[in-house]
Amino acid sequence: MMTRRTGFRKRGGFNLIEVSLAIVVVGLGLIAIFALFPAGLEAIRVASAETSNSLFAERLLNGLHARSAEMNWTEWNKDEFNLPGLALNTVTVLDQTAYYLTIGGPTNTPAERRRKEVLLYALPWVAPGAPTLQWLMDRGNTYYTELYYRESP
Repeated sequence: MMTRRTGFRKRGGFNLIEVSLAIVVVGLGLIAIFALFPAGLEAIRVASAETSNSLFAERLLNGLHARSAEMNWTEWNKDEFNLPGLALNTVTVLDQTAYYLTIGGPTNTPAERRRKEVLLYALPWVAPGAPTLQWLMDRGNTYYTELYYRESP
């Protein structure tokens, strides 16, 4: 006698709900990954700008050291450093970066007059209008060095 099997045969595979759920999970993962790209690109832009600011500051401050070594006392007292493109005590924008350079120091005694403090603030600037000094001081990178007059006045 032959017996018949009743019922469904079990087949391997995925049903429509499982496939749909897997597509939704993969889609959400891809959206999250693509959302990170703009933040990564912005971080690269900021890092690149800070690197170029650091190189510019290093070149400028090294140039000031070299210039201070060949200055006479009159030039030293008048802060005649002949900086190309940068004005002292003024916010200047060069190549989409705002800079503020100040050179000064205490002048109470003859020994203190031989020393000058140099501060350079730098920050990428692409917004319209002129950046303010306070904005640069709050958000910018600060570079500092000291210059010394090498001879006796």
